[in-house]
Amino acid sequence: MGADKSPIQTNYLSDFPSIVATWALLLSASVLVLEPIFNPGYSLLQNLLREILYSYTRLLQATFLWVFLSSMVAIYKIGRLPLRLKVFTEDRTLSLKPFANTSLHLITIYVIAILLTFPIFLYPNFAVELSLTIFLVPGLLFFLVPLFGLHKKMREVRAEKSAQFGLRHSRVMSEVEATGEAPLSEGLEHELLAIDAIKREIHQMHDWPFDIGTVLRLAGILGAPLVAAVLAAYVTRLFGV
Repeated sequence: MGADKSPIQTNYLSDFPSIVATWALLLSASVLVLEPIFNPGYSLLQNLLREILYSYTRLLQATFLWVFLSSMVAIYKIGRLPLRLKVFTEDRTLSLKPFANTSLHLITIYVIAILLTFPIFLYPNFAVELSLTIFLVPGLLFFLVPLFGLHKKMREVRAEKSAQFGLRHSRVMSEVEATGEAPLSEGLEHELLAIDAIKREIHQMHDWPFDIGTVLRLAGILGAPLVAAVLAAYVTRLFGV
């Protein structure tokens, strides 16, 4: 697997304005949306002062969010490059599974960041539970969106191979029909068996660059915090902690 070489320039300082813009967006959202919902007794000025006091936290969150989204976009762009793929008989994901693993690792970091932002075990209340749920649910979308380019590429390869061997199968079947009642030659039988085996391999090709193991890990990463939030809320209400 590989991509054609192209000039890629990296300038980390160019990310600074974007991080600052994300920081300002998070501060605005906190002052105008989150604070009025979770602290309705405070005025707009009080909410602004509270957010300024914890603005360094928002800066850390903005830095993480920008790096996270930039990494996702990078995976998506790589998926649109011309790639040298493995033969489908060697790897049903066409050797693209590492991209899905990278996306899964980013989702893991995202979930850890969300848990640090909304520590359900330290502050088990409705506001924290709601915030945790709101930010975790899009995790599935964040996992899949960067892989859409690879998904499209894999579907194109599958359709191409299906058409290629479909034509060959039609040609062989025409020869079979031409023989009539006569027994098939050994070469024709072997070709039919080979085409049938290849068509089964094509049918088993994946449309996405991951397998059931990746899906189960993703479900665990996204589901465990939600289950923990429910259990923490239940224990809190049960024992009145």
